Amino acid sequence: MNEPSSLTYFWYWLLANSDELRDLMLTSLALAAVPFFVWRALVVHRGVQAAVRQAAALERQTRVAERDLAAGRLAGDQVVVRAAAVFTLERLAREMPGEQGAIMDSLAAFIRQRVPVPPGLVGIRGSSASILRQVLVPPQADIQAALTAIGRRGRDRDPPKFRLGFPSVNLSGYDLSEGDF
Repeated sequence: MNEPSSLTYFWYWLLANSDELRDLMLTSLALAAVPFFVWRALVVHRGVQAAVRQAAALERQTRVAERDLAAGRLAGDQVVVRAAAVFTLERLAREMPGEQGAIMDSLAAFIRQRVPVPPGLVGIRGSSASILRQVLVPPQADIQAALTAIGRRGRDRDPPKFRLGFPSVNLSGYDLSEGDF
């Protein structure tokens, strides 16, 4: 009689141990897949981080462009446009704490440019009618808005040693009572 071949023995052995072999193969596949899934998770995580950084940079560029546009509108001819620019700058100062100092400096420069003390009145004392007419001018809405925005700013977000200067500015008639200057 013919003796069974080694292939036949192997076949019988596979049939006899099929459950254990199946478990061994599944375990081996699972262990081989773990590094792949870990690598894939790291790749996805890095991609998400890059997208978040890119979105933050784009948001910053958008806000800087909005700030520059609003600062340019402060030079406009219409009071409503200038007041809207002031409120836009105030919002941006809240949203971009690192830019608050520069934005408040821009608003202070706007105020200094728009309401200077009339020439020839610096250092003059007295109360003649002509002097009072030159000094006591009606408040402008855009200047009041800028003063209010400066007064409402969070001083804790001011840069170190930050000071706003209003030399030779005529603020008579403006409400500064609620501001933190």
